Amino acid sequence: MRITLLAPALSLTLAGCVSQADQTGSLGLARIGAPEQAVAVETGWRMPWELNPSARDERARAAALYEIELPGTGRVRGTAETIRYAAAPLPRSRGPNRTLAACRAAVEGEARKQGAVRVEAASLAAERRARTGQYFAPVGFRVTYRREDGGFEMRQSVLACVTKPDGQIVDAYVPEGFSEGRFASFRQAGGSAAQD
Repeated sequence: MRITLLAPALSLTLAGCVSQADQTGSLGLARIGAPEQAVAVETGWRMPWELNPSARDERARAAALYEIELPGTGRVRGTAETIRYAAAPLPRSRGPNRTLAACRAAVEGEARKQGAVRVEAASLAAERRARTGQYFAPVGFRVTYRREDGGFEMRQSVLACVTKPDGQIVDAYVPEGFSEGRFASFRQAGGSAAQD
Protein backbone atom coordinates (compact mmCIF):
# COMPACT_ATOMS: atom_id res chain seq x y z
CA MET A 1 0.00 0.00 0.00
CA ARG A 2 1.37 3.42 -0.90
CA ILE A 3 0.50 6.39 1.32
CA THR A 4 1.08 10.00 0.35
CA LEU A 5 0.85 12.90 2.81
CA LEU A 6 -0.82 15.84 1.11
CA ALA A 7 -0.13 19.37 2.26
CA PRO A 8 0.19 22.71 0.52
CA ALA A 9 3.65 22.85 -1.09
CA LEU A 10 4.69 19.56 0.55
CA SER A 11 4.40 16.01 -0.71
CA LEU A 12 5.88 13.24 1.38
CA THR A 13 5.50 9.65 0.26
CA LEU A 14 5.62 6.84 2.77
CA ALA A 15 5.97 3.24 1.63
CA GLY A 16 4.61 0.41 3.70
CA CYS A 17 1.43 -0.83 5.22
CA VAL A 18 -1.02 1.05 7.40
CA SER A 19 -1.33 -0.83 10.67
CA GLN A 20 -4.82 -1.77 11.82
CA ALA A 21 -3.68 -2.22 15.41
CA ASP A 22 -5.72 -0.31 17.98
CA GLN A 23 -4.50 1.21 21.16
CA THR A 24 -6.31 -0.02 24.25
CA GLY A 25 -8.94 2.36 25.52
CA SER A 26 -12.63 2.95 25.60
CA LEU A 27 -14.97 5.85 25.40
CA GLY A 28 -18.27 5.10 27.03
CA LEU A 29 -21.55 6.88 26.57
CA ALA A 30 -21.13 8.46 29.99
CA ARG A 31 -18.32 10.58 28.53
CA ILE A 32 -20.68 11.93 25.89
CA GLY A 33 -23.29 12.81 28.49
CA ALA A 34 -26.88 13.92 28.18
CA PRO A 35 -27.54 17.00 26.07
CA GLU A 36 -28.22 20.05 28.20
CA GLN A 37 -29.85 22.15 25.52
CA ALA A 38 -30.04 20.58 22.10
CA VAL A 39 -30.74 22.83 19.13
CA ALA A 40 -33.50 21.58 16.85
CA VAL A 41 -32.29 20.44 13.43
CA GLU A 42 -35.11 22.25 11.67
CA THR A 43 -33.84 25.59 13.04
CA GLY A 44 -30.70 25.56 10.95
CA TRP A 45 -28.66 22.51 11.92
CA ARG A 46 -25.37 22.33 10.07
CA MET A 47 -23.41 19.16 9.65
CA PRO A 48 -20.26 19.22 11.81
CA TRP A 49 -17.16 20.24 9.88
CA GLU A 50 -15.51 16.91 10.71
CA LEU A 51 -17.79 15.27 8.13
CA ASN A 52 -17.54 17.98 5.45
CA PRO A 53 -15.28 17.52 2.40
CA SER A 54 -12.02 19.47 2.59
CA ALA A 55 -12.81 21.25 -0.68
CA ARG A 56 -15.77 22.97 1.00
CA ASP A 57 -14.66 23.61 4.57
CA GLU A 58 -11.63 25.57 5.76
CA ARG A 59 -11.32 23.63 9.03
CA ALA A 60 -11.46 20.31 7.15
CA ARG A 61 -8.76 21.59 4.75
CA ALA A 62 -6.46 22.37 7.68
CA ALA A 63 -6.13 18.68 8.61
CA ALA A 64 -3.17 16.68 7.29
CA LEU A 65 -4.48 14.48 4.51
CA TYR A 66 -3.09 11.21 3.21
CA GLU A 67 -3.89 9.38 0.01
CA ILE A 68 -3.95 5.63 -0.65
CA GLU A 69 -4.85 3.41 -3.56
CA LEU A 70 -7.69 1.28 -2.18
CA PRO A 71 -8.31 -1.93 -4.16
CA GLY A 72 -11.75 -1.90 -5.74
CA THR A 73 -12.24 1.80 -5.04
CA GLY A 74 -9.29 3.79 -6.37
CA ARG A 75 -7.49 6.82 -4.90
CA VAL A 76 -8.86 7.69 -1.47
CA ARG A 77 -7.84 10.75 0.53
CA GLY A 78 -8.44 11.31 4.24
CA THR A 79 -6.88 11.91 7.62
CA ALA A 80 -4.52 9.31 9.06
CA GLU A 81 -7.25 7.79 11.23
CA THR A 82 -9.73 7.62 8.35
CA ILE A 83 -7.20 6.06 6.00
CA ARG A 84 -6.13 3.59 8.67
CA TYR A 85 -9.62 2.04 8.64
CA ALA A 86 -10.74 2.91 5.10
CA ALA A 87 -11.37 -0.72 4.13
CA ALA A 88 -12.73 -1.85 7.52
CA PRO A 89 -16.40 -1.77 8.46
CA LEU A 90 -17.48 0.75 11.08
CA PRO A 91 -17.59 -0.71 14.59
CA ARG A 92 -21.08 -1.49 15.83
CA SER A 93 -22.48 -2.27 19.26
CA ARG A 94 -25.57 -4.10 20.38
CA GLY A 95 -28.53 -2.60 22.13
CA PRO A 96 -31.33 -0.33 20.97
CA ASN A 97 -30.42 3.01 19.44
CA ARG A 98 -33.50 4.85 18.22
CA THR A 99 -31.32 7.84 17.27
CA LEU A 100 -29.53 5.96 14.47
CA ALA A 101 -32.08 6.26 11.63
CA ALA A 102 -32.96 9.91 12.25
CA CYS A 103 -29.33 10.96 12.71
CA ARG A 104 -28.26 9.12 9.58
CA ALA A 105 -31.04 10.77 7.56
CA ALA A 106 -29.95 14.24 8.74
CA VAL A 107 -26.27 13.63 7.94
CA GLU A 108 -27.03 11.93 4.63
CA GLY A 109 -29.25 14.81 3.51
CA GLU A 110 -26.53 17.38 4.18
CA ALA A 111 -23.70 15.23 2.84
CA ARG A 112 -25.51 14.53 -0.45
CA LYS A 113 -25.83 18.30 -0.99
CA GLN A 114 -22.01 18.44 -0.84
CA GLY A 115 -21.45 15.59 -3.29
CA ALA A 116 -21.37 12.51 -1.05
CA VAL A 117 -21.59 9.21 -2.90
CA ARG A 118 -21.81 7.03 0.22
CA VAL A 119 -22.81 7.54 3.86
CA GLU A 120 -22.17 4.79 6.40
CA ALA A 121 -23.59 4.92 9.92
CA ALA A 122 -23.38 2.54 12.87
CA SER A 123 -24.65 2.60 16.42
CA LEU A 124 -21.72 2.75 18.83
CA ALA A 125 -23.70 2.25 22.06
CA ALA A 126 -27.22 1.70 23.27
CA GLU A 127 -29.39 4.79 23.66
CA ARG A 128 -29.87 6.59 26.95
CA ARG A 129 -32.77 8.76 28.00
CA ALA A 130 -32.26 12.30 29.31
CA ARG A 131 -34.42 13.89 32.01
CA THR A 132 -36.08 15.89 29.23
CA GLY A 133 -37.39 12.65 27.71
CA GLN A 134 -35.07 12.91 24.73
CA TYR A 135 -32.93 9.95 23.68
CA PHE A 136 -29.22 10.30 22.97
CA ALA A 137 -26.52 7.93 21.78
CA PRO A 138 -23.23 7.94 19.86
CA VAL A 139 -23.37 7.12 16.16
CA GLY A 140 -20.27 6.55 14.03
CA PHE A 141 -20.21 8.00 10.52
CA ARG A 142 -18.03 7.61 7.46
CA VAL A 143 -18.88 9.81 4.47
CA THR A 144 -17.29 9.31 1.05
CA TYR A 145 -17.18 12.21 -1.42
CA ARG A 146 -16.14 12.11 -5.08
CA ARG A 147 -13.33 14.58 -5.79
CA GLU A 148 -13.06 16.65 -8.96
CA ASP A 149 -9.91 14.75 -9.97
CA GLY A 150 -11.80 11.45 -10.03
CA GLY A 151 -10.62 10.17 -6.66
CA PHE A 152 -12.50 10.04 -3.37
CA GLU A 153 -12.28 11.71 0.03
CA MET A 154 -13.43 9.94 3.19
CA ARG A 155 -14.40 11.76 6.36
CA GLN A 156 -15.35 10.07 9.62
CA SER A 157 -16.46 11.10 13.06
CA VAL A 158 -18.65 10.15 15.99
CA LEU A 159 -21.74 12.25 16.60
CA ALA A 160 -23.83 12.44 19.74
CA CYS A 161 -27.31 12.13 18.27
CA VAL A 162 -30.39 13.40 20.09
CA THR A 163 -34.01 12.57 19.23
CA LYS A 164 -37.44 13.19 20.65
CA PRO A 165 -39.34 10.13 21.96
CA ASP A 166 -41.19 9.95 18.60
CA GLY A 167 -37.84 9.58 16.76
CA GLN A 168 -37.68 13.12 15.38
CA ILE A 169 -34.09 14.42 15.24
CA VAL A 170 -33.27 17.25 17.64
CA ASP A 171 -29.51 17.58 17.21
CA ALA A 172 -26.34 15.78 16.13
CA TYR A 173 -22.95 17.11 17.20
CA VAL A 174 -19.37 16.09 17.85
CA PRO A 175 -19.09 15.92 21.65
CA GLU A 176 -16.78 18.53 23.18
CA GLY A 177 -13.22 17.29 23.53
CA PHE A 178 -13.82 14.44 21.10
CA SER A 179 -11.32 13.99 18.31
CA GLU A 180 -11.21 11.69 15.32
CA GLY A 181 -8.45 9.69 16.97
CA ARG A 182 -10.86 8.71 19.74
CA PHE A 183 -13.05 6.98 17.10
CA ALA A 184 -10.71 3.98 17.28
CA SER A 185 -11.59 3.34 20.92
CA PHE A 186 -15.09 2.28 19.83
CA ARG A 187 -13.52 -0.44 17.69
CA GLN A 188 -12.57 -2.34 20.85
CA ALA A 189 -16.22 -2.80 21.82
CA GLY A 190 -17.61 -3.39 18.32
CA GLY A 191 -16.76 -6.07 15.88
CA SER A 192 -19.68 -6.74 13.60
CA ALA A 193 -20.02 -5.02 10.24
CA ALA A 194 -22.17 -1.92 9.95
CA GLN A 195 -24.98 -1.55 7.46
CA ASP A 196 -24.53 1.18 4.90
